[in-house]
Amino acid sequence: MAELAEEDERDAVDHLTNAMFSVSFLHEISSFWGKTGGHGLTVGQFIGQWNQQVSPKELKVPMSPGVLLGLMYLGIVYGKELWFDQIPDVPLSDTDESWGSTRVECMSAGEPRPTLRYVVRRLRNALSHGRVRIVVPQGLTRETMFRGIKVRFTDENRAKKGDTFVAEMSLEQITKFIWKFQSVVHKHVRMKYGIAAE
Repeated sequence: MAELAEEDERDAVDHLTNAMFSVSFLHEISSFWGKTGGHGLTVGQFIGQWNQQVSPKELKVPMSPGVLLGLMYLGIVYGKELWFDQIPDVPLSDTDESWGSTRVECMSAGEPRPTLRYVVRRLRNALSHGRVRIVVPQGLTRETMFRGIKVRFTDENRAKKGDTFVAEMSLEQITKFIWKFQSVVHKHVRMKYGIAAE
C-alpha cells in the first residue's frame, strides 16, 4: 500500500469523489437525453440543476482530475496490459510527436536512454501502485489548464535498489499519448479481424 502524506491523501480522496460526481453527471445527462432528446434545458441550466441536486454547497465541475486519473488508468494500465506490443520500442527522443512524448521530463536510474515502451511500463507501474501526484499550479485558465496541470509518476523497483523512475507530463501530453495509443490499437484490431474503417 502506498504511504501518502496528508495533503496527498486528501487530494487522492478528492480525485475519487470528483470522479464519482463526474460519473453521476454522465449518468444524469444520458438519462435526460434518453427521455427528452436533449430538449427543454440549455447545457448551463442542466449543469445548474444537477449541481443543486448533488452538491448544493459546492460547485462540482464534470471535468475533474479524478476523471483524468480514470482515463490514465484505462489508457495506460489497461491499454498496456492488452496491447503493449503496439507501443513503439524506440528511444523517447525519437518518437513521433503525435505520441505526445518528445518533451516528457523523465529520470530513470535503470535506463539512461528510455524507450517509449519502457516509459509506458514504468508509468503503468506508478499508476498501479498509487504513486501518482496531480500538480495544479495557481492561476490557470481554461486555455492553459491542459498544458499547466502536471502529473508526476514515480516507480521504484524494489528488486533493484536505486532503480527509481520519475516522469512528469502535462495533461496535454497524457491525453495526446492516450489518443494516439487508442488510434494505433483501433487500427491494429480492425486489421486483425478484417473490420472496415468507419
